[in-house]
Amino acid sequence: MQNLTLECHAKINVGLFIKGKRPDGYHDLETLFVPVHQYHDVLYLEKISASYPSAFVFGGHKVQGAQEDNLVYRAYQLLKSQYPKVGNVRIELQKNIPVGAGLGGGSSNAAHTLVGLSQLFKLDLGVKELLPLAAQLGSDVPFFLYDEPMLATGRGEVLQKFDFAKPKTIRIITPDVQINTAEAYQMLNLADCHTGQPLRPLLEQSPDTWRRQVVNDFEKPVFDRYPELAGIKEELYQSGATYAGMSGSGSAVYGLFY
Repeated sequence: MQNLTLECHAKINVGLFIKGKRPDGYHDLETLFVPVHQYHDVLYLEKISASYPSAFVFGGHKVQGAQEDNLVYRAYQLLKSQYPKVGNVRIELQKNIPVGAGLGGGSSNAAHTLVGLSQLFKLDLGVKELLPLAAQLGSDVPFFLYDEPMLATGRGEVLQKFDFAKPKTIRIITPDVQINTAEAYQMLNLADCHTGQPLRPLLEQSPDTWRRQVVNDFEKPVFDRYPELAGIKEELYQSGATYAGMSGSGSAVYGLFY
């Protein structure tokens, strides 16, 4: 195999309870990650000769920051440092998932880069071997090694399968607002968060009950700053959504239609 093309799917968060700040600076949380395939980036990986340097090409939605900070580049460097069998590559990424929307595009790119390089260079690494590497790249990168709903705890890297009632339709609205995750955490007031309440028992009830109980703790501070997002959520309910919420730290807002 000399080249490989992968689709990097998005995710939504159904509920997100912030439990508190950890000594390492991260926050403990509880959330349900649900894969969404209607939004996906396209990742193309190709082996190239050792006489040429590795190349990284990004198209579609603009990717912010320096190349060495990009999760695709970091995933390649991390895997190469652990497995010298990984040679020089050309990686092209077509960004279709909006940036700064809470849909996990960058994390999905990182996870699929690890998976794709393992296949391309015949490393035969399974999820078990890739999980610790994924966790080094980001809190929600491990989730994207799976393709099924997962309840996440810890800082998002501790995952358990969850029997999610699949809706007929997931409608996602991505306003022209980019929200930096670090800034969203700075907006949080832990006194307003569900620090002592478990999310799982609420999710195990009928989706009809979620509107009143399943909350994303980022919504209060983010909606205060961007009231148009609260308006989108209300419009989704008015159009018949059983449940609506913001994904991650925003700005994407989605509706589940059962």
